[in-house]
Amino acid sequence: MNIEIIQHRIRSFDGTSIRYQAFGSGSALVLSNCLGGSYQLYEKIYQRLSQTYRIISWDYRGMPQSPCERKNALTIENHSRDLAAILEHEKIKHAVFIGWSMGVQVNFEFYRQNSHAVAGMIGLHGTYAQPFRTALPSRYINKLVPSLLQLSRKSLSPAGKIIQQTSNAQLIKRIFQILGLLSWNVDKKLFDHLITLFRTANFQSYIKTLENLGQHTAKDLLSSIDKPTLFVAGTCDVITPAHLFRHIDEQIADALFVEIPKATHYGPIEYPDQYRSLISDFLATDHPALMSWRNNIDRSQTIAIS
Repeated sequence: MNIEIIQHRIRSFDGTSIRYQAFGSGSALVLSNCLGGSYQLYEKIYQRLSQTYRIISWDYRGMPQSPCERKNALTIENHSRDLAAILEHEKIKHAVFIGWSMGVQVNFEFYRQNSHAVAGMIGLHGTYAQPFRTALPSRYINKLVPSLLQLSRKSLSPAGKIIQQTSNAQLIKRIFQILGLLSWNVDKKLFDHLITLFRTANFQSYIKTLENLGQHTAKDLLSSIDKPTLFVAGTCDVITPAHLFRHIDEQIADALFVEIPKATHYGPIEYPDQYRSLISDFLATDHPALMSWRNNIDRSQTIAIS
């Protein structure tokens, strides 16, 4: 199926130029990316979803397509404000928000600022707060990572550029697989694309965004979320392990938690059919908030699929 993906550009709340994508037709479904990722990593999931829903995604500020040289502006709060600006420009009042990894925290922060616009939330392999403390398995790693990031940003930019320029997708994939960080079932094309995105990223912006991600928390929000939520974890995800989602499941009144056997942190490009099925089933449930979202469609906001 050939999907016509329209690229747009807006000025966000502080003048930052943000590129975003809009395609498909129907009720609005937002895709919030993993750090350094793009909507294309969701390809095998959105191909069918775009037949029923209008898909919105965007390139985070600080990434090559949405450049932002002000490092103090690369906060999770500002990413969520960029999303709010996009939805305002698109005249979208209600949406369901899917987040992968960093995107989970961006969506939590969006909920803090705009809960009225959230019909439901889907979190894939992410955490609710300070991932270096809540996600990574070792308390020693948790203490070490922030210092390493700060050192990398201040002193190792040339080294980072060398790593980016010499990255071999096949070698990285094999190393990740041997270490158990990546399934042997991963889609080669999509993983190659992920490595390409890393090569072209602004290293300083990438590290600063990761630092800010490590400091962000939405722990105070969990018990107040009253919208239907689906959280998906992988049994082999050592970066954001399943116990994080069990904690979220306990705090949010209307949460559904699912584990994907053998999936790592990159589950959406390892087992896309399972993720697409889970997401589709969740979106089609008879929860009042989701039913209202599906039934209140601005028919003028559709883009044809060729």
